[in-house]
Amino acid sequence: MKNRILNHKFIIFHIATICSIVYLFPGCSILSSIGFDKFTNIRSADKPEKAKSQIMIGYIENRDLRFDPYRIKNFVSMLRFEIIRSGNAVIQSDDSVPSQEGSANKQGSSNPASSNPVAETDTNVQNAMQEMTKSLQPSAPAAKQEKSNKLLSESEIKGLSSFGFDYYLQGSFSLADNGNILDKKTATLVFIDVFDRTGKMVRTISYTSENKNFSDADHLKDICSNIADKLNKR
Repeated sequence: MKNRILNHKFIIFHIATICSIVYLFPGCSILSSIGFDKFTNIRSADKPEKAKSQIMIGYIENRDLRFDPYRIKNFVSMLRFEIIRSGNAVIQSDDSVPSQEGSANKQGSSNPASSNPVAETDTNVQNAMQEMTKSLQPSAPAAKQEKSNKLLSESEIKGLSSFGFDYYLQGSFSLADNGNILDKKTATLVFIDVFDRTGKMVRTISYTSENKNFSDADHLKDICSNIADKLNKR
């Protein structure tokens, strides 16, 4: 009887020890060997010193009636990751646009009103008038966002060549089902058009799959990694 009690205490002690390791060291290699990180996948992608190509990601149109604002953001983030992982560099459009604050400071430093009281009074009047009419005009960020949130024409893409990209990506994705409640089947459709710096479309990439959820992490990774690999096979 005494030995049974000791065995039970021994088993309970080991279970408590394993639970403590799981809580304190979730990434421990011991846990990997017993399968605790089966559903964990941590990867990293470093920007190469010498990139194969400079890629700029444009607008990706959502053609899914069940709109999810984060689905497209997750897709673009994963696509950016896989493009970098494949040895390319991703150009952020905001990095090449001078901030309005910097422009305002630059204008303020060269403004003669700072040394002329009369000019300063005139400037104050002008500023007051601008404030009154500001609400009637769209702000610069909003106007910029409205312009970029669409599929661009070849001439518009050529106009963005000052960003220094080698290839510009834009396209669409959609989730569709057959409408059958008893035997529901879903399909994922992704189309990516690739343009060079002159605005000429040089390649188009399509990805189709059935009965897979676009929100599934492995499925999303599979889509983006395949697109990134196709970009390298030009």
